[in-house]
Amino acid sequence: MRETFDATYGPLVGWTTRLVGDPDVAHDLVTEAFAQLLRGRGRGRLDGPHDWLYACVAGLVRDHWRGEPDSRPVRPPLRRAPATAAGSPQDPELSGQRPALQRVVQQLPDRCQQTALLHFYAGLPVERIAAATGRSASAVERELSDAGRLLADALAEVP
Repeated sequence: MRETFDATYGPLVGWTTRLVGDPDVAHDLVTEAFAQLLRGRGRGRLDGPHDWLYACVAGLVRDHWRGEPDSRPVRPPLRRAPATAAGSPQDPELSGQRPALQRVVQQLPDRCQQTALLHFYAGLPVERIAAATGRSASAVERELSDAGRLLADALAEVP
């Protein structure tokens, strides 16, 4: 478990910070995901928990957004931000985001939000999302298709 923590915690905090805009909240969410893994929620995932942890954090981010609808915007997935030792992104191109993007992702149907975060923001392929979330690959593909269409329509309307 220590190797998983060492290899995953920093990049996961960096990714989460890009989504929630606050490194302290990101650390809290990632810590909660590791706690859930240790409590057995990710039972059977200890041999390869990377994708499960990203899926868990995506769900926690979604819950965080629901509790704070006016929180800072999600960062667009331009490219993977390099992480510092603490795991925070240091990407100057991420400072000028479209403020509406978080609201757009939040407006996706619940079934699409986590899948969209994992695919468009974490870069996980369909098969890994399916395995991490316990859904079939065809269900994930449908969710991504719906999410992509809805995101494209919504973003076309953003100035």
